[in-house]
Order: sequence, then structure tokens, then C-alpha cells
Amino acid sequence: MASIRHKKSLGQHFLEDTAILQAIVEGAEVERQDAVLEIGPGSGNLSGYLAARAARLVAVEIDTALEPLLRQELGKYPKAEVIFGNFLTMDLKLLHERLGGGAFKVVANLPYYITTPILERLLSSGLPIESITILIQKEAADRLICSPGSREYGPLAIACARWGSGKCILRVPPAAFTPPPKVDSAVVHIVRHRIDPFAGMDETLFWKIVRTSFSQRRKQLKNALSGLGLPASRLEEALSKLGIDGARRPETLTVEEFAALTEQFASGA
Repeated sequence: MASIRHKKSLGQHFLEDTAILQAIVEGAEVERQDAVLEIGPGSGNLSGYLAARAARLVAVEIDTALEPLLRQELGKYPKAEVIFGNFLTMDLKLLHERLGGGAFKVVANLPYYITTPILERLLSSGLPIESITILIQKEAADRLICSPGSREYGPLAIACARWGSGKCILRVPPAAFTPPPKVDSAVVHIVRHRIDPFAGMDETLFWKIVRTSFSQRRKQLKNALSGLGLPASRLEEALSKLGIDGARRPETLTVEEFAALTEQFASGA
């Protein structure tokens, strides 16, 4: 580990605490029959535990300088594979094929600066992901699994709740990493809804409503939604039919209420 040059540009902090590594694998509920996608294996400390447990592991790493280390770590596992490249620009269909083409679980240690785009890509991918277990900075975890009405609540929390049920399963102190970050981290485990409660919803319209609402989150909902370009009377009618007070702030609405608004505007009722 001493010979590795950690790249600040990639937000590299390698987790070394063995107890925490094992706890992440347990928390991710990785079973013998599972295919696992690991994003950001880094030095491969977590990869070894995942490869030893799962039926198939595909690890995606952007830093090619780590290739010798990862090849050495995973070379002893015939059903483990390392792919070097940027997850955000990869062909997810081909990546899914490398995982066997069926359902799979995601485990990732994500730098703060790239947490949101990676999560957004996973949640909107349409792939048969069973669960997502991510090690992220605590601040990002708070934004991901917070409840309506909280200061952190926004589109990221809505995306999580739209997709599944998330919870924080572990707090990770800076001392567990090399080099130690300046902030605490947390492990969040998100399990996909077995039955999609919003199946058939117009996703494009749903996200237009959410993003329009939160682009002016300090305004009352009825004023924030004016950004949709609909007549004020139409907005007021929809809110009234759903029993939603237009004076509420956008951050107080649940995913179900945003979905209900979507259905109202989509139907033209």
C-alpha cells in the first residue's frame, strides 16, 4: 500500500479496516449465487471479499495505474474480472452482459464529487439491479436517505425513494482509510422495490415536475410549479384535486405526491 500514489483528482481514499470491509459485504447481502458490479475498487481491498463471496464479480476502475495491483488481487478468483474505464461513459448493456445478463447487485466506494452522477446513472439505467450498497461521505448519505421536510431533501432523495428503500447501515471514521479523508463517511444500502409502485408513470414528466419544483425550492409550491408553463388555474385545479396545499414548500412533498401530480398533468384532468 505504501507504494501506491493516491490521486487527489480522483478523490482516492482506500479503505483498509478489515472489520469494516467485511461489514460492507454483509450489509450488501452478497450471497453465493449473486453477480456483483463493483464501481471504484481502488486498491482491491473490498474486491477480494466480494470475489470470495459472489458467484461473479466485475470491478470497474478508472485509474489504470492500479492495474497491476488489481490483477494480482483478483487473479486468484476465476469468476472475477477488472474492467478499466469511466463508468459514466461505459456501454451499460455490454457491462450487463459481462455480469451474466441477469439480476445483479452493486457495491461501490464513491468519491463525493462523483456520487450524484453515478447514482443517477444507476437508478435510471433500467438494468435489473437488485440493490445498491455505496460507501460515500456522510453529507452525501444524509442527502440520499433523508425524509421530506428536512433541509437535505431534494431530487437525489426522491430518486432513491422512487427506486427503492434506503438506509444507512454503517458509519465509517476517517481513520479507516488511507489517506484519511477530512470528513466522516457512511455506507448506504438501497433495496429496489419488488413491485414498482409507480409503474407506467411518465418518467420524463415526473422529473420535469421535480426539477422545476426544486429549482425554486424557497418558493411556495404553486409559484415554483409556474415554471412548467401551465396556466395558474390549471395548477390550482390539480393541487386542489389532490388535496395538496399550494402554499407548501417543494421539499415537503413525498414521492407519492409528486407522482400524483404527474398523473394529473399527464391525464389533462
